[in-house]
Amino acid sequence: MQRILLPRLTDSINQFGDKRQFAYRKGVSCVDAVLLLIHEVVSELNCKETTIAKVLFLDFSSAFNTVLPNQLITDLSGFITEPWLLHWLAQFLTGWSRHVKLENGLSDRSEIKVGVPQGGPLSALLFTLYTDEIKSGGHISITKYADDTAILCKISKSSCVNDQLNYQQSVNDVVSTCDRKNLLLNAKKSKEMCFANII
Repeated sequence: MQRILLPRLTDSINQFGDKRQFAYRKGVSCVDAVLLLIHEVVSELNCKETTIAKVLFLDFSSAFNTVLPNQLITDLSGFITEPWLLHWLAQFLTGWSRHVKLENGLSDRSEIKVGVPQGGPLSALLFTLYTDEIKSGGHISITKYADDTAILCKISKSSCVNDQLNYQQSVNDVVSTCDRKNLLLNAKKSKEMCFANII
C-alpha cells in the first residue's frame, strides 16, 4: 500500500512543496542541491557588497523518531486534498507498539506515540513533508535534501552588524520551528562555515 501511495504523495510535493527541497522531486537530485548551494555562495562572494557568505549545515538527531504524528497529519492537510488518503495516513501513523526481547525474556508491549514507521517507502517522504515549513525567507535561503539542510546568509560591508543580527534571528526562528515540531538538532554535528573573498 505504501508503494501504491508513494507516487501520489510525490506528486503533492512537486505541486505544493518547497521548491528548494530536492528530495522526491522529478528531474532533480542531491547533486542539484549541492550545485545550487555552491552557485549561490560564489554569486554572493562575486557581489562587491558581500564580504562573507555564511552557511549553517543542520543535523537532525534521530530525525524520523521525533516526528509528532498529529502535527504531521495537520501538515499533510496542506498537501493532500483527498480525505480518504489523510485518514489512511493517520491510521498508518498511529497504533504501533514495541517490546524488547532479551535472551528468553520478553517485555510488555508499549505504544509508540512519536515517530514515523521506518524501513518503508513512505518514511523519508513523510519526514520531508514534515519539515516543509522550514524554508527560505527574509535574509536567508535554505537548501534541503530530505533531512540535510543548509542555511545561507550574506554579510555585506555596508550593513555588517544588521546582517549578522538578521542572520541570527533567522536561525533562531528555524530553531524555534524545530522545537515546536519536536525536531532535535544535533549541535555537535551541525556546522557553520564562513566563505570570504580574500582577493
